[in-house]
Amino acid sequence: MIRTIFWGIFRGETRLFAVITPCITNGRDATKHVTVYTDTTTQIVTDLQAVQCVVGRVQTRNRWGIVDRSGDFSRTEFIPSNIRTFSLSEDELSD
Repeated sequence: MIRTIFWGIFRGETRLFAVITPCITNGRDATKHVTVYTDTTTQIVTDLQAVQCVVGRVQTRNRWGIVDRSGDFSRTEFIPSNIRTFSLSEDELSD
């Protein structure tokens, strides 16, 4: 019963998910400025169809630099870092 409620219309379908680790850039836009970070926030799992752009990173001097060459094709999204998350137990996923 819970499986039907949780998966809804996607029940029985194959889906691809992306695990995204947001980085703390203090609002700096990597498409416009050299942007580095040292900390990240909680990972997010999303449907791969929701991904519009992929960026890279390079480590230098104990920091990570963001390599974003997306230009006008997509925009960086800044979200608050106080996002609430939830998790399901193994029993809830297997029902």
